[in-house]
Amino acid sequence: MTNARALEIIERYDRTMNAAESRVIERMNKALDDAYRRSEEEFLKAYKKHSGNLDLLPQQRRLLIMDEISQYFGLSNRAQNRLREDFEELIEGAFTDGQSLASDLAGAIANESISQFASVPIDAVAAQARDGVRRLSRHSEDFQNKASAIIELHLALGSGAQKTARELRRELGITKGKAEQIARTESMSSLATASKKAYADSGIELVQVTATLDSRVCPFCASRNMKAYRARDLIFPFHPSDRCVLMPFKLEWLESGLIDVDFSKNFRKKTIAKLAESGQKPNNGITPFERAANKTKPPESIWTP
Repeated sequence: MTNARALEIIERYDRTMNAAESRVIERMNKALDDAYRRSEEEFLKAYKKHSGNLDLLPQQRRLLIMDEISQYFGLSNRAQNRLREDFEELIEGAFTDGQSLASDLAGAIANESISQFASVPIDAVAAQARDGVRRLSRHSEDFQNKASAIIELHLALGSGAQKTARELRRELGITKGKAEQIARTESMSSLATASKKAYADSGIELVQVTATLDSRVCPFCASRNMKAYRARDLIFPFHPSDRCVLMPFKLEWLESGLIDVDFSKNFRKKTIAKLAESGQKPNNGITPFERAANKTKPPESIWTP
């Protein structure tokens, strides 16, 4: 089989992952919308109650309003528990898919079998889910802090309750975007961890980065697309919401013609061309997650088509 067949497999798994992520994101957005709806209702009540009191300074009005509505911002404990369960389901599913993906790719490229895990590491899944919800909660708290600043500004400007509410809704949209990023990043991280473990358990030490060919391809992924690396050298995913996949790679596969070199070259060129359509070019430097891990230089590739 050629790399083209492997790409078809990756696209099939990508659709499955997107569907699973979208279900969790929909529930996250509902939880955030519910929290915001309560806070907006209470804000409008408090605004009406205190804005006409001319004996209060703007700072005093803001403090009174925020004191009355602060409890309504953020996710409830019940919502956080439900999201933790959703995250666990998403991450466990991604881990299982990562194992299956690794097996399907090795079979498609070189007709090799991949070691199968006895079970999913439940404790690790639960810990990753808790971390994801904690990060989501931090963004919710950040929304509360920014909401306070928005209310203070618009009270000082005399903007009115409805304009202030519109600004709060805009900020909520930013928070929901960050929540979606968390879900997709946790999912792909679990998929990649499982794939790398499956390769390592089967004696496959090298991987070939495969980027997604569409308008969302980023400079880092375009730079590394189709290049082969030692799996242990990679901090992967490369960045939040990364949708790259690691294919198994062996130099003996390359030498025996199992790796479709022409496909790899053309796919890499197409990805760079797609990136150029948005006025960007490949970034050969360290990725955001490598920088977060205090790496000072990118990993050295073993092979470039």
